[in-house]
Amino acid sequence: EIDDELFYLDCIEEKYSNLILQENDILLGMVISDTAKIVLVKDLEGKKIIPASNLYIIRADKDAINPVFLKVLLESKNALEVFQGFSANAKALPSIKAELLNNLLIPIIPAEEQLRIAEKYEKMEAERQRLKAEMNKLLTEKDNLISDFEAQNYISSVKTH
Repeated sequence: EIDDELFYLDCIEEKYSNLILQENDILLGMVISDTAKIVLVKDLEGKKIIPASNLYIIRADKDAINPVFLKVLLESKNALEVFQGFSANAKALPSIKAELLNNLLIPIIPAEEQLRIAEKYEKMEAERQRLKAEMNKLLTEKDNLISDFEAQNYISSVKTH
């Protein structure tokens, strides 16, 4: 997800206008590891954002493919294997080459099936976000247990001296 605190521009030169993020663009990190870093752009709220140069912008034809479905495909094990296989010979950081993306074959299934998969994915992603927030809350509470104990221990040791 895109950080709400991300710096954005009010004015961008015309020659860079094709780099401005649009709703439902997909950002794909060039560097590949155990996972591919993929974000579906949502809720720009009129902000003009140009992503870093180490990110690809994938702008799907929404009449042909549901952007959420495309994200699901790009996050799949098969896609990751293709990305990793194509970058396996890299001497430095393994990265996804533009040539691979330009020639990548995307399976197009009926729109209804794309929508069904996209909706199911979005429900799963919402649940993942909820669980992540719950985990963060529990970790904070865990840290506070020690802080509370240390404070009480300090207070009681002060009283006994």
